[in-house]
Amino acid sequence: MAVSARKKNMQGKKESSFRSKISDFFKSQKPVPRDIFIIVSLALVAIRLLLSLVPQSKIDPGCYMAWATYLNSNDFDNFYKDFHYAIYGPVYLFLMWLSGKIGGFLSITNNVESFGYLLKMWYVLFDLIGGYLIFKIGKKYKKEWLGLVLAIFYVLNPGVFVNSSVWGQLDTIIATMMLAAIYLINVRQSLLAVTVLMLAIMTKPQAGAVVPVLAIMFFAQFPWNKFASDKAGFFKTAFIRTGLAAVICILVYTVTFYPFYNQSLSPKSTLDAKQVEFRDMSKASTLTKTADFFTWLPKRYLSGVEQYPYATANAFNFWFIAGGQTAHYDGPFLGSTYKTFGTLLLALIILLTTLFMIFEFFIKKRKRVLSLYFISYFLTTAYVAFYTAVHERYLLPAVIFSTICIFWDKRFWIVTFLVSLCTFLNQFYIYYRINSDMNAWVPHDDKIGMITSYLTVITALISIYILFSIMRKNKDELPATAK
Repeated sequence: MAVSARKKNMQGKKESSFRSKISDFFKSQKPVPRDIFIIVSLALVAIRLLLSLVPQSKIDPGCYMAWATYLNSNDFDNFYKDFHYAIYGPVYLFLMWLSGKIGGFLSITNNVESFGYLLKMWYVLFDLIGGYLIFKIGKKYKKEWLGLVLAIFYVLNPGVFVNSSVWGQLDTIIATMMLAAIYLINVRQSLLAVTVLMLAIMTKPQAGAVVPVLAIMFFAQFPWNKFASDKAGFFKTAFIRTGLAAVICILVYTVTFYPFYNQSLSPKSTLDAKQVEFRDMSKASTLTKTADFFTWLPKRYLSGVEQYPYATANAFNFWFIAGGQTAHYDGPFLGSTYKTFGTLLLALIILLTTLFMIFEFFIKKRKRVLSLYFISYFLTTAYVAFYTAVHERYLLPAVIFSTICIFWDKRFWIVTFLVSLCTFLNQFYIYYRINSDMNAWVPHDDKIGMITSYLTVITALISIYILFSIMRKNKDELPATAK
């Protein structure tokens, strides 16, 4: 009995020692040696290049190849007319144009597989940049080794590479750009943050999910400490910063969109070429033409929702559980419509986000870095879980933000696992159905869809609990932004 007790005691000490070493490793403030960083980086590149050999989706790459070929042989301003269904932004179209140039040089513009692999290289590049940003954030807060581990975890996350290296989609591009914008506002490069987020939105409109976060942080970084003593100076600074941000948004929009603008074409997108609408703007006033230019792309983005006007469009979320898969969002739901309830839930999510940020950054004046990255994660997750007309890939940006949160909150190991699992299952299942020549639209009572939907909603509810728990933490428990 005594020998057995000693063995158990020794085993317990070994396990405790192992846990202690792991804890010390993650808390280590020692820098990562350059040779280790280079070896890890090269290994990640090699692994992702190999993963990209997995057959791509049978649908999207062929479409993108057609866009790239068209842009290299036709005027840009006819693109949205001839591809009447396209709702991607001009920044991505410029990338397609460049890909067409490279593809033409390599003589692969007639080979869907080869051209699709070329496109995957852009997506992998942005995944690697995302991993580097994670490492850089770890380095900034003296958690370099943990940063390296999390960067590896993100780049090799199945929920991430199933989108870029397998499917051949671009959502990881905007995920990286969204993180870059939030990181820049974190380090008080607010105007550069506005520029990056605007470029992300001009790539794909879903990047706008973090606009409320960046907007509130933008105003939170005004010199409020001078408000009482120097109101004139405060308002002058606030006016200049806001004006510069507005000018940046206008410039980014104009420079990227102007080559694609066709004033004779209605901004409405449609799946049916016969429904393409034209209009005569020749007699319109300058003011009308200017307003049309700056509202044309937003209208195009919004009209894209009408292509798939469903409570959920293959997104495994609350509305899938509620029977809304491929059900028209104007259909009846609890005495109203899916869309009305979805809009109400989104409004509540934005309200909760706003109250959280006002509490953290204005009332308590904590300005804690976890709060910034957490609320970016929360907003993207809750949006997918509870809003209508959402697609299967929209949860992906939540993965990169939840990964960042691990730096300051160990609970996010579990949260990141859950959100990664939901992202992977939702994307891979649709990819599998497409490549197996099955109907891409999942049946409303599909078991995999239902299980993943419950996991997604549970993850969102856990996130709401964490939101309130973060608000309860003392001021000094977490590092501040821009410190």
